Amino acid sequence: AHGFFPKEHIKKNKMLELLAPLWLKRFSNSLLRDTEPSSPANKGAVDISNVTSFEDIFASSTADLMQTLDMIDALCFQNTSHLSKRWPIICEKMILLKGDLKTLQQNTLVSDVLEAIDRLCQPKVPDDFLVTWKAVRSKAEIIISSK
Repeated sequence: AHGFFPKEHIKKNKMLELLAPLWLKRFSNSLLRDTEPSSPANKGAVDISNVTSFEDIFASSTADLMQTLDMIDALCFQNTSHLSKRWPIICEKMILLKGDLKTLQQNTLVSDVLEAIDRLCQPKVPDDFLVTWKAVRSKAEIIISSK
């Protein structure tokens, strides 16, 4: 890394542009390969010339986000009397959701959801958790549907 990174601060909005080509070269994303993956020219290589936005490559898929929301719902509403026993897992899933949402285009709605998740993930289940979670989920669904 010594010879690659500039010896100056890297601006947040340029980070993906800087790291994406290296990441793609190292972790070849099959979605970016030519249609003939067996061709010798394509073996182990990634064509990033057609990529218009590196943010799109790393953004979480709609299906993954919905699956996470459904998983959290199942943990929350399956048997609410056992909510405190499942709380560590619920918090873990909400933190994963937060990470996935951070890969999306940021706006005030995304920021609201991220902040709400931070407020919810406490050592103990907040008294208003179920009501707050429903509101967070609704906002997350709006974010996902507009993706």
